Amino acid sequence: MKRTIAILAGCLLAAAPAAQAQSDDQGAIADKVRGLSIAIGNAYACTDEADRPTFKEEAHHLFDLILQDVGSDIAFLYATGLGYGSAVPAAEIDCPAMLEQWEGIRTDYDLKAEE
Repeated sequence: MKRTIAILAGCLLAAAPAAQAQSDDQGAIADKVRGLSIAIGNAYACTDEADRPTFKEEAHHLFDLILQDVGSDIAFLYATGLGYGSAVPAAEIDCPAMLEQWEGIRTDYDLKAEE
């Protein structure tokens, strides 16, 4: 019995740093996704009305990729950050920089709809 308790205690102690490392990784991913999604939302606010349906389609596809790859918690952060970023008036945004960043994201994640 004492041996079983010692083994379990050893496993728990060994698992704690691994759980903390995983938690730190999730926090870093969350921070990156939050910043990225706000920038994408800003780019949406800068996008011409005629181009917004394509933008939405590509941004939704990125949501699906995030959901598939890292789960619903991070996908939720992406969605809320996107909404928050898109609510910023375009006059307050460096639109050329945000649209350039969005172009890079579209290319990096192969999001470009048939043009």
